[in-house]
Amino acid sequence: MEGGWKVLFDHVQSSISCSCRKFETFGILCCHALKVFEANDVKIVPDQYILKRWTKNARSGVIFDVRRNEVMEDPKLSSILRYKQLCSIMIRLATDVSPFEDLHELVQNGLHDLCNKVKEVRLQKKANAHDEGEVPTITAENVTQPRGFKNRDGLSRRRREKSWIEKQPKAKKAPTVTPSSSQRSQVYKLAS
Repeated sequence: MEGGWKVLFDHVQSSISCSCRKFETFGILCCHALKVFEANDVKIVPDQYILKRWTKNARSGVIFDVRRNEVMEDPKLSSILRYKQLCSIMIRLATDVSPFEDLHELVQNGLHDLCNKVKEVRLQKKANAHDEGEVPTITAENVTQPRGFKNRDGLSRRRREKSWIEKQPKAKKAPTVTPSSSQRSQVYKLAS
């Protein structure tokens, strides 16, 4: 078929294939296939056409490089994902309750209780971990230093070092001389 594409759609399995082979080549459904889905009133793209690399969980699990060698997963990745998820929940909660004093107090007390429960569980894990050699860290209550930033005790902030141009001595401006009234009139007479 010259100048057109042939799309095969199976209603029972919700499978689709197009002669342009974009999904097989790039892993993206082509506009032809999406148009056929729309024409057949398929509102949600079937899961087999949503590849893992396009999802939030793309980096979790076993990953292969271009030579089909298994790539080691970042051990901190799952921790980072959990951190991001908790941050978004906490920010949403803080935004919702901050205008109301009674709700703020309720959440603050609830978080204080939750922190105490987390400490208890971590202490239990610490006691159990002595056998395995792994010791979890216990954080203080009022730690404001975010994770990932280094707090350098005893060092004061230094100013930015000046560049070569900034170190050059400033050129003195020549004093501006304003002509006297007699000089101004002379200039006027010469110009006319």
